[in-house]
Amino acid sequence: MPFHHARLRRFSLRLGAALLAGLLPVRLGLGIVHWQLQSGLYRDTQDQLEHARRRLDQTLDHARRAADAVAEHAGQPCELVEQRLREQVAAVPDVRTVNLARGRDIDCTSLYGAYQADSRTEDFTEGQLRLMSGNRVTPLSPIAKRPGNTAYWWG
Repeated sequence: MPFHHARLRRFSLRLGAALLAGLLPVRLGLGIVHWQLQSGLYRDTQDQLEHARRRLDQTLDHARRAADAVAEHAGQPCELVEQRLREQVAAVPDVRTVNLARGRDIDCTSLYGAYQADSRTEDFTEGQLRLMSGNRVTPLSPIAKRPGNTAYWWG
């Protein structure tokens, strides 16, 4: 009997050593794969966030460009500037409508021509930007809005 226990103990020791030698690289490999996936996901997320930031900045620049291009026409009769507003909407990416306003009153839009509406500047963040849930043309599409010589654009 004693030889049987010694042989069993040696077998258990060899089996444990073999399992340790076989499973240790697998465990290390799984850890490395997990680390690589996690760092890759982090890099991809950072890249996507940077792309979104650049795209938002570009969209805001387009809106500013359209608003600046029509600002000189504020106060002129809508019939004279309506076509210029529509040209800006057609030519500037991301802009879907441009409005001219004096103070709180919108006088002319690229969509409707002569138009009377109220634009409350206190609804704007720092008097510059307002996120809206939509408008009468696209009620379920969020838009951002700048005050004054207002430009609307896709969000």
